[in-house]
Amino acid sequence: MHQFEDIGRPGYLRVRDRSCHRCESCWAGRSHECTEPSMQHFPAELVELDPYTPPERPVTRSALTSEGIALSQTVQPDDFIAVEIDDLQTPWMLFRAIGKAETYTGPEERWWMGKIMPGDELLWGYKMAGVGSTFTLTAEKSPIFIEDVRAAKLALKEINTRTSTRSTRGDQRSLQRFTLSSNDKAKICSAMPLDLDVRTKTGLRATYYA
Repeated sequence: MHQFEDIGRPGYLRVRDRSCHRCESCWAGRSHECTEPSMQHFPAELVELDPYTPPERPVTRSALTSEGIALSQTVQPDDFIAVEIDDLQTPWMLFRAIGKAETYTGPEERWWMGKIMPGDELLWGYKMAGVGSTFTLTAEKSPIFIEDVRAAKLALKEINTRTSTRSTRGDQRSLQRFTLSSNDKAKICSAMPLDLDVRTKTGLRATYYA
């Protein structure tokens, strides 16, 4: 008998092939923490639904901004983070952090994601290219506004390949490939707004310039 469990995130369910009615975790609605030995061959999995209409996100832009700032303070070098991007085709992007959040003291510069100014609070990271659940770490360094961080400390798993991909931008370190788990993808998607709101975003970040 299949089990379906609402996890409180719009668009996602936790499912498994058989249900357990024995352990305390399952009775409490935490099937992913099941302790029943006979259920070890039926692990709980997080699945993404494909609804005809998107669920309403009960989070305001100001709340997202506050969450992003708080998350940015937890970021350490080499952490994987998800960042909101003002793009309909690519609403979020993965990065590997180079260092901790810092106050920018350099000159005014324009990057692909906007203009950075002295006094901006930024993270710096290497962009990760990919779609679905497979991503490649590139040598392209990019600034990240701390307000745009949507998930931090993601547990990406490295893929072992026979050959290494090399950067063509002068950085000759070997580039790595990683997979993003369905749980972490759900975490990212649940932290994203359902529409792009540049006007509101501009009002919340005094130093935001498109």
